[in-house]
This record gives sequence, C-alpha cells and structure tokens, in this order.
Amino acid sequence: MTLRKTNLPISIQSFEVRNLQELSRKTDLPLVQLINDSGKLYDFITTNNYRTYQDLIKPAGLKEISQYAQAIGVNQNLLIPRGENGKLKPPTSLIRDAHQA
Repeated sequence: MTLRKTNLPISIQSFEVRNLQELSRKTDLPLVQLINDSGKLYDFITTNNYRTYQDLIKPAGLKEISQYAQAIGVNQNLLIPRGENGKLKPPTSLIRDAHQA
C-alpha cells in the first residue's frame, strides 16, 4: 500500500537540509524542516558549512527553507525563550518571520 492510499495526513520531517532538498524534487508530500534551539546540522558539519540552527531562523535561512519545505518544526525555546532564571521571556518574531518567508 502506498502512502497516498492510506488517506492519512503525512509529512516528511528532518533536521537535515540536503535530504529534504532532494525529496522536494521527488515527492509532493509536505516537507518539514526541523530546527533545534542550539547546535549545528550534521549536513553543515560534513560540508564545512559555518551555519548553525540559529542561522536557519534568520530571514535569509527561512527564505532558503521555503524553496524546498512547506513548514518548519522548531524547538519551543525558539518561540518563547527562557531567561537565565528559567522564566519565560517575550515571544520571538519567528512565527511572523516564517510566514513572511
């Protein structure tokens, strides 16, 4: 049985960029770029790319993601960060920035 015949909402999610870029040329299933609140993508490490997850949430990174993925899935700390004392800080502009991209 193929995924299309299941009639379920299916998306493909990945923390890596390269595989989603390749899949965007091979499927019409929705693709989701997962983004952690710290660290670096393995794709970027293996290609000596200086960028981190933080670079992906900047306007240029979001615009790049929009070329191959239909959505982002982010660590909640990227939406509502926590201060040093653990208290919630004001929400970031990430949702608005992603919609603009």
